[in-house]
Amino acid sequence: MSAIVTDQFRIANANNFVDSVLDSNNSYYVFLGLSNPGSTGDPIGFGRTTTWDASPSSPPSPIDNFQYLSHYRNTALFGKKITSANVRRVIRKVTWTSNTRYDMYRHDYSIDNLTPNAQTTRLYDCNYYVINSDFRVYICLYNGSSGSNVLGNTSKDEPTFTDLEPSAAGTSGDGYMWKYLFTVSPSDIIKFDSTEYIVLPNNWQTSTDFQIQSVRESGDSTINNNQIKTVYIDNGGSGYTSKTYDIIGDGSGGKVSVTCNASGTIIETKVVSGGTGYTYGIVDLESSGTVSDPAKLIPIIPPSRGHGYNIYEELGSDKVLIYARFDDSTKDFPVDTKFAQVGIIKNPQKYNSTQIYTNNVYSSLGAIKLSTTTSTPVVGTAITQSVTNGTKKKKKKVLSR
Repeated sequence: MSAIVTDQFRIANANNFVDSVLDSNNSYYVFLGLSNPGSTGDPIGFGRTTTWDASPSSPPSPIDNFQYLSHYRNTALFGKKITSANVRRVIRKVTWTSNTRYDMYRHDYSIDNLTPNAQTTRLYDCNYYVINSDFRVYICLYNGSSGSNVLGNTSKDEPTFTDLEPSAAGTSGDGYMWKYLFTVSPSDIIKFDSTEYIVLPNNWQTSTDFQIQSVRESGDSTINNNQIKTVYIDNGGSGYTSKTYDIIGDGSGGKVSVTCNASGTIIETKVVSGGTGYTYGIVDLESSGTVSDPAKLIPIIPPSRGHGYNIYEELGSDKVLIYARFDDSTKDFPVDTKFAQVGIIKNPQKYNSTQIYTNNVYSSLGAIKLSTTTSTPVVGTAITQSVTNGTKKKKKKVLSR
């Protein structure tokens, strides 16, 4: 029997890491190490080759073994503390573009039900959310698709609104319904914006920020009885009448109004009450066996309590981005030196102590005092010292001035 590491397990791991960083009892640091690890004829150790930096386009593979794990203490040079302002969950960047088909959110994509446009087995691999030109993020709840129009329509109107309820983005009639989630803050844009990722705000479920709290609470179906937003028409059938039907399942309160054409085919659905507590559901069409061409309507079940209640689950945030800026504001940070090691360390202890180090920066650099020199040392220069017998030499590298 095969097994998988599920999406929600990955998301939980990302959440746990961020929570651990934000815990005031912990101290996390980004550190740099293994500076200038050698050149031809100069032994470098720790499994590095003499041509480790020969090809910038083809860097060497990282090393992951117990030997390397024990050596980072010797090769780490300095570190900078990770604060709540410098760690964020991120998701793939999908920028809204006119005349593009986006997949709609569905809870049931799988190997037997691929995402129509991206042809992926996972919701999180398809483009079902976008960021607009004003750094506002939206999720697509409906794209005009149905059983007879599987791919849906192309999106013509850029979503720009900040209303709490899902809405069309414009007047083109492209059939899209978008749900506004959040706006990336200016400070996060400066630190974390990239061509690859969208940064998510921290503490979504506990934040007292007015915008976040409004979206979160409006999406909480235990407060607003509005969990289900979309009922998908997989097959419109025939012989039905336009009326409101109940959504039955393990939740309660869901109702959908259907519109039929002259043949009794269902051509439109509108959720009039989203209900609460659903993990599955069907529309009770009350056919009682008299309809020869039965319809198939699929209520789309949101994650958790509703759209916007927990964006980490809804958007699949299983990656974390950490920001650390190293500059020459202190002489322990030689920015004109090459580094072959970047890492994260948790709860380093003070020297000769079991007390956790908590300052903003730390240095692992030792120091030597030279009584005389024949030239001005520069970063990267090898300093040699003759020992007592005059036949052996010790070497040190100048790391900072």
